[in-house]
Amino acid sequence: MNQDSMPVDFVLLPSKKLASTAYGKSKELLDLDSMFVLKESERYAHCTLYMTQLDMGLIESARTAVEEVARSFAVINLAAEATHQNRGYFSVNYERTDKIAQLQMAIVNAINPIRAGLRANDIELMKVIDGP
Repeated sequence: MNQDSMPVDFVLLPSKKLASTAYGKSKELLDLDSMFVLKESERYAHCTLYMTQLDMGLIESARTAVEEVARSFAVINLAAEATHQNRGYFSVNYERTDKIAQLQMAIVNAINPIRAGLRANDIELMKVIDGP
């Protein structure tokens, strides 16, 4: 992996009220073998849109591109479809609406021209999928 690049996640963050609820619920899961607890200053409640690898020198370009995309979208309300507690963390699957699909593709299209290959996790996953 190129040492001049880093993994980057593009996410939606919840409203402050919803985030506060998520932090409280996360603390309740601590007794259920949780690997971590969400904390406002460390681990954020979020909905991942895109995960990739970016050259360190292009982080500001990526920020500018994503800010441009964000300005063209209004607030998006997500509807949870299913929840899971798996491998020490809690996750939520959200309904894939046209709006969220459009936002995700806008992010992917803005970032792909400057991405720096695959994340280390993705490279390992591809080895498992492709087989020996």
